[in-house]
Amino acid sequence: MPANGGTTMRFMRPRALQPPTVQLGNSGLDPAAQVPQRDIIDAAMAFFGTGCIIDFVMGKPSLIDLEAYSESHGDKAQALLAA
Repeated sequence: MPANGGTTMRFMRPRALQPPTVQLGNSGLDPAAQVPQRDIIDAAMAFFGTGCIIDFVMGKPSLIDLEAYSESHGDKAQALLAA
């Protein structure tokens, strides 16, 4: 949800089409056209969260992790790669 967008979100659920009753192939008949329909559902959103304490020391990051980090953080990642 966008920031300050409220607490209600609108969802659209499609309704099932009717099963086909006309056999396709050499019959020459076109099946009757169906108009798709949908239900609109407004839902009140609730947000939950928790914290997590990590009590172990991570080793030196792998080169793959640092390369992915360098694409988005530039010079900071280069300093880590040199360490």
